[in-house]
Amino acid sequence: LTGTVTNNLHLEGQNGGETNTDDGNAQLPVRVHDGGGTIYGQPASVTIRKIGAGGEILPGAVLVLEDKNGNRIGPITVGPDGEVTFENIVTGNYTLYELSAPAGYTVSAALAAGMPGVVDAGTTNGNVIEVNNEQTEAALIKVNEDHQRLPGAVFHLEKMQDNGQYAPYDTDTYVSGPDGTVRVLGLEPGQYRFVEDTAPDGYIRNEDTVKFTLAADASGVIARQDMGEFVNYRGKVQIIKHDENGDPLAGAVFTVTSKDTGVAIGSFMSGADGIVNIPNLAPGRYQIVETSAPPLYELVTDEREVTIPESYSGALPTL
Repeated sequence: LTGTVTNNLHLEGQNGGETNTDDGNAQLPVRVHDGGGTIYGQPASVTIRKIGAGGEILPGAVLVLEDKNGNRIGPITVGPDGEVTFENIVTGNYTLYELSAPAGYTVSAALAAGMPGVVDAGTTNGNVIEVNNEQTEAALIKVNEDHQRLPGAVFHLEKMQDNGQYAPYDTDTYVSGPDGTVRVLGLEPGQYRFVEDTAPDGYIRNEDTVKFTLAADASGVIARQDMGEFVNYRGKVQIIKHDENGDPLAGAVFTVTSKDTGVAIGSFMSGADGIVNIPNLAPGRYQIVETSAPPLYELVTDEREVTIPESYSGALPTL
């Protein structure tokens, strides 16, 4: 609400509520909130248009206009054209409140606290005041075990039904962007969960789900839900090399090859504790062969095969 008071008002010392009078121009109904006299003069009005971030019209918001004495006009529901007009009010200072937002949107902090402004000739003569709503929002961040962000994870969204079971909310898919963020906008209040359908390339799909709730507080504000990091893991294999007495053997070299592609993944050597760690394996089948024995020991030619699953709930234990 913007502008300054420009109307000329005539005050007559009577107690009253509403009256009609001819002040030389027209007969006008004017509401009095002060109770300190009847006010004569031009009636005023103000039209509010509710819009989204892209300028789209938003019907359904519930608005209240409050005068300086705390008297409220409304609530009034915004119509299909996105507009609501408060008519036949006295010029002066008012505060606009939004009690509830359109579906899929949240009341802003400013409108929850009250947006101050002035009703005057400008608002009366067709100057429409546009007031924005922001969409509700929920987000998570896809990362690996080192907290590096992962693009390309694909999710679908489910909502809890009246029977307490989750069901697909829509047919959309939600994909983590270059910064790893998965974001969904415009949800109505309810209980939801993200379900991962496809992991980022080279990672195990995480079977865990990410649950969240959207709910309006007493002021109609629906807070953004930020679920934080949701991790994708890779497979790990550990080999312990020892002699016939169980003592650890250092210096054994093992080569790992993908049985699905035939590509060698790398070679890994046992340390002083005899342990060989093979990290960062994508889902698939692998062949592990000892290609170099510790000094003074014979080569073990047995081949071993391990499988890293396509999906797992949480972190896959070391194989």
